[in-house]
Amino acid sequence: MRCSDCEFKPRRRKGKQWWVAVLAAAISLPGSRQSLVAAPVQVQETRLDNGLRLIVRHNPGAATVAVAGAVRVTAAQEPEGQEGLRQLVQLSLTGGAADAGVLTDTQTQGDFVSIMARAPDREAQAALKAVVDLALKAHFDSATIRGSQRVLERMAQAEQELALMAASRAGRENLYPAMARYADPRAARLLLAPSMVQRFYDQHFVPNNLVLVVSGPMDLKTARALVQEQTAGLLPGRSTEEIGVVSAPPRLGLHRMTMRGTDSVVWVGARAPEPGTRDYHVAAVTMAILGNGMGSRLYRRLREELRLAYMLGGQVMSGRLWPYMYVACTCDSVNVDRAREAIEGEVDRLSLERVSAAEIERAREVVATQLLSIEMSNAATAEYLAGAAVLGPASEPVVQPRELAAQIRQVHEEQVTDFAKEWWTRRVTVQLIGEK
Repeated sequence: MRCSDCEFKPRRRKGKQWWVAVLAAAISLPGSRQSLVAAPVQVQETRLDNGLRLIVRHNPGAATVAVAGAVRVTAAQEPEGQEGLRQLVQLSLTGGAADAGVLTDTQTQGDFVSIMARAPDREAQAALKAVVDLALKAHFDSATIRGSQRVLERMAQAEQELALMAASRAGRENLYPAMARYADPRAARLLLAPSMVQRFYDQHFVPNNLVLVVSGPMDLKTARALVQEQTAGLLPGRSTEEIGVVSAPPRLGLHRMTMRGTDSVVWVGARAPEPGTRDYHVAAVTMAILGNGMGSRLYRRLREELRLAYMLGGQVMSGRLWPYMYVACTCDSVNVDRAREAIEGEVDRLSLERVSAAEIERAREVVATQLLSIEMSNAATAEYLAGAAVLGPASEPVVQPRELAAQIRQVHEEQVTDFAKEWWTRRVTVQLIGEK
């Protein structure tokens, strides 16, 4: 089980950490490698005059359609004193042609808000309209805002009460001290008039900030015509790429904290490279070696040899604003020092010893297989492509899962050692001691 599986959130808006974060998961999938490789499907993209970026994965034989929208808006755009407003907007986005058999969902990610619609192929037009309406044409009322504030407040409370979430939050804020400002969702407690929420939405949820992906039987020509019709009259708006973020140096080293009535947690993290870079590919492979799956070093060391950890795992958390990677475990308080020493020892060993050819081959295939499995699903592919387009260079074609898998397979042993020396030596360790 990955640590992210333990980060409990209300089921209403439980979000994944976009598919590039998931690619680091070392999950052994059944069947041969060839059985997971879908036939190539054509991916085309265009940009409308209003700035909207449209990507279409045309799969003529598909019985379903998935439409994913990614609106580029980060916590850095929230007004001071209204932290959490971005997620409040996301939680307040409701509707979306449910009467036509269209299922919609929204999630807040690190660098964007995602909006997803799934439907039978005959309802492809309704699914596309549902996402466009939520991404660009939403309106807010007091009752919906109050309900979303209650959900946001419960989520913030859970982050304070659950040990793994509390340790993760402390780790992130020591890696990126600027994140601390956004940890308390003040917007959940403010008396917000609908006009205040609407103003933030109208400023940032604009065509220039929207990536729209259609995966299914709809072709590019049809999708473009429909989107042009649905967005007619909408102004491009200002791109959030123009807004910079000031970053403070990380507070490295060991940080201790206590919490009553819980297990203990060891969390070790470091800043991560941006998606699309060579170092990011190495980070994904390094995580597969270190902290994911039963074949990883930490599983063998902490679970099989020392029997210290209940749960352990790790992820590379993608982003352009605050990317990071971490490994973590839960354990008894009497074992917390030994668990920390074991984790840090394995992290250090990566930079001191060359990885064997067999180990790196296993790690590469774990990550590549996970990527290729995305293409088996219209919904997973649409979600991946939307996130990849937001996080990647706006001027370059989006990188497809199979293309990223090919790049992952080029990572070699020396790169892993060099990466560990450069990135993992500048780390933050959080040791949360549970007092039962």
